[in-house]
Amino acid sequence: GEDPSAAGVNPGELLNRVAAFYHETFLETAAPQAYLKSRGIDNPELYRVFKLGYAGGALLNTLPGKGPVIEALKKLGVLTKTGRELFYGCVIFPLFDSAGNVAGLYGRKIDDTARVRHLYLPGKRRGLFNRQAAASSAEIILTESVIDALSLCQNGFPNAVPLYGTGGLT
Repeated sequence: GEDPSAAGVNPGELLNRVAAFYHETFLETAAPQAYLKSRGIDNPELYRVFKLGYAGGALLNTLPGKGPVIEALKKLGVLTKTGRELFYGCVIFPLFDSAGNVAGLYGRKIDDTARVRHLYLPGKRRGLFNRQAAASSAEIILTESVIDALSLCQNGFPNAVPLYGTGGLT
């Protein structure tokens, strides 16, 4: 396919914009907040600090029907080859690079009966959840999952950093 950056679409900036859209959706939607509350995570400040998001299906309504943005989102994996949202029905946890830009996304289905409950962008995993702690703490607490790390942050341990589930170190 056509190189999205040749059409003036910066993939990194696009991921930042997608994460910002998902964050606004999360703040306006009860279901993902209720899901996190059921997991013991109910601090709105954490929602903001970590820019938690929700993919409720409205992203496509904000995009042109076709063109370089759609192609770039497919190449990034935000949209599937058929044009649907990969993370539909997921709480979104942006993963950041050292400069504070979104480098990856982790999605957790809020429906526990879903066949696949954990999703990442395709390809090599990039970015870190709670990069602030990794960059500034003298010691960190490694957890298995993002939600484990968030639970520790909620309970007064802001230096928790996840290993991304059973896949281990990235």
